[in-house]
Amino acid sequence: QLVFQNIAATIQQSTQLSPTTMLVGLTSLLLLILLKRLPKMFPGALVALCLGVLASYFLHLGDYGVSLVRDLPRSIPNPGIPGLSFSTILLLLPKAGIIAFVGFVEAYACAKTAAKITKEKIDTDQELVGQGLGNIMAGLFRGFPMSGSFTRTAVNTEAGARTGIASTVASLITLLALLFFGPFFEHLPRAVLSAIVILSAFSLLQFTRLREMYRISPMDGVVAFGTFALSFVIPPDEAIFIGMLVALIFFIRQTVWGVHIAEMGIHKKWNILRSAEDAENVETIPGTLIVRIGMPLYFANTTHIVNEVQGLLRAHQEQGKIISALVFDVAGVNFIDISGVETLSEYLYEVEHKGLSIGFMYTRTSVHTTLNRAHFPHVTFLNNIVEMRGFAQNGKHWRVK
Repeated sequence: QLVFQNIAATIQQSTQLSPTTMLVGLTSLLLLILLKRLPKMFPGALVALCLGVLASYFLHLGDYGVSLVRDLPRSIPNPGIPGLSFSTILLLLPKAGIIAFVGFVEAYACAKTAAKITKEKIDTDQELVGQGLGNIMAGLFRGFPMSGSFTRTAVNTEAGARTGIASTVASLITLLALLFFGPFFEHLPRAVLSAIVILSAFSLLQFTRLREMYRISPMDGVVAFGTFALSFVIPPDEAIFIGMLVALIFFIRQTVWGVHIAEMGIHKKWNILRSAEDAENVETIPGTLIVRIGMPLYFANTTHIVNEVQGLLRAHQEQGKIISALVFDVAGVNFIDISGVETLSEYLYEVEHKGLSIGFMYTRTSVHTTLNRAHFPHVTFLNNIVEMRGFAQNGKHWRVK
């Protein structure tokens, strides 16, 4: 249910509030807060749960309007392979894909939050494999699609869980409780369960983290605040999905229209490439324009990058400078797709016909291989500053020794 709907329903039904249930809930919260002062090895939530069951059994809290867990299943479904036709698979595939995608994001978010608290590292491949195997097994037992849960993650983390063994033990205990301890937990007040979940989940709320995120990266901060706000008016899963789409749109916008290139020069003291804007410490080579490309080249941004390079060339020409060599520092380019190759190739052919020599510096092996396969225009690949100086002096007639 939506958060606002829950708040509205609570206000509307406030006249039907059960004083006994409220007393049980508040007492459970107070007990849990006090138990948190004990060493972390002490199972405070388990103690509160057992005390709640005992109080319910001996004081007959159910007779005073306190909602209890009541009927629990005493067995597990028999496993079986579901019968699916090809048409049914085609019908379910799009929705199943969305569920799997959102489910993984939610599980990853839970793991990321817990890892930040426990200082652990996350293996996303292992998370995917584990979630996939879990959903396959759930399907064989006619279960719902499974994912991570913020509240259960919070309870697990608060209990001191640090490894996968904790989840294995929790699963075995749940199975044993269903098969053998159902009558005991039938007396458990729901208010006690709510107190455990609320107090555990409260520790996961990190509003300072949202402010810090916005301070470091306003774009990510907008996505985070927007997703958080949307979760109040639409189901959380849908809010997460919309947040992912907005983040993807921002990413594409940044890679297409963001700052992609910079004119470079050689640092006078360190003899390395640095931005030409630092004119005091950086020198440029007369007749040579050095351009750094700082991101992968693909169909959406290559044309824009080419236009930026052309703009730099035009600016030098308007200043009366004669450019005879164009050198690209492509250390930041780790990928180039076929559209990027074609667009860049057409532009470099045009530049070469105007008499400019073209050099590529610090080219990664993967990009170098792609360019060679594409029969790129005459380009000289340079490995260091010394080679670039020789190329700048001799142009296309210079060769790497």
